[in-house]
Amino acid sequence: MDTTLRLSEPRELLALIPHQLGFQPERSVVAVSLRPPAGEVGLVVRVDLAGLADPADGPRLARGLVTHLDRDGARRTVLVVYSEHDPRTDPGHEAHVAAAAVREAAAGVLGEVPCWVVSSTGYLSLDCDEPCCPPGGRPLTDLQATQVGARMVLAGSVVAPSRQDVGRIRPAPAEARRAVARVRRRWEARGEQARACGPQACADWRAESVAAWRRALAQGLDGPVPAGGSPVGRVEAGLVDRRVRDAILVSCVPGTGDLPERAVRAEEPDDSADAAVGAAVAAIVDPAVALAPPRTCAGTSTCLSRWSPTAGPVGRRPR
Repeated sequence: MDTTLRLSEPRELLALIPHQLGFQPERSVVAVSLRPPAGEVGLVVRVDLAGLADPADGPRLARGLVTHLDRDGARRTVLVVYSEHDPRTDPGHEAHVAAAAVREAAAGVLGEVPCWVVSSTGYLSLDCDEPCCPPGGRPLTDLQATQVGARMVLAGSVVAPSRQDVGRIRPAPAEARRAVARVRRRWEARGEQARACGPQACADWRAESVAAWRRALAQGLDGPVPAGGSPVGRVEAGLVDRRVRDAILVSCVPGTGDLPERAVRAEEPDDSADAAVGAAVAAIVDPAVALAPPRTCAGTSTCLSRWSPTAGPVGRRPR
């Protein structure tokens, strides 16, 4: 979102973290990078609470965590422990061990490291025994009533109930999936016929598969199956072909224009098109030059698996 959010109190930062992660953490430690000069929120990184509290691996994990925060430009950090209960009555609780490991690793690098706890009953400062943090913590409803939370929801941010729910894709209705499967089988048969007929027919089939992908992006996939069948079936069948897969990947790179269509329409090897496709694919897979895809492409790729009876998200099939 483009609007600047100003976090004036800890509960606003606690309300922001699930939106930054995309899910509600459980049994986790979250470290938030605060960059100079005004404490801008940077990297938000989550690790398992049990891992950070482990006597053998915890210190190493804490040092790695501090290294990531330092590389992000942090000059301060805040830790948030997500635990089932208020840990203050148990000095040996994992929350204390994890916080101590990070504080030791951060000494001399990030200064004092405050630690907050979000439990099933409330939120609190790990180091606070004053009335402001009563047993069990302050009410969790405070986190639901923040300006930050309201602004994130208005901006369209959705928080999954758990980390496991982030990758869970709700299937489309059975009849819609059967309709997509019928389209896929017909388009697979057309592809076999095209390969038997020669390069021109094969190029046309590939181009129509890419056109189906373009239609899927334009139509969106959250509504009913369009009249005449869904383009998703053609997309799924087309993804079997390496050149179609490359073209769809390339279409997710901003600024490639009609390169996907030109790449699949070429009957003979085209060095210039191949070089352009290679550069575009590098923008997806090469960390040195990678670009984030437009949200329309990323969202459609995930939603495709709702309609598919056989496959996961786009791009899972091997080349």
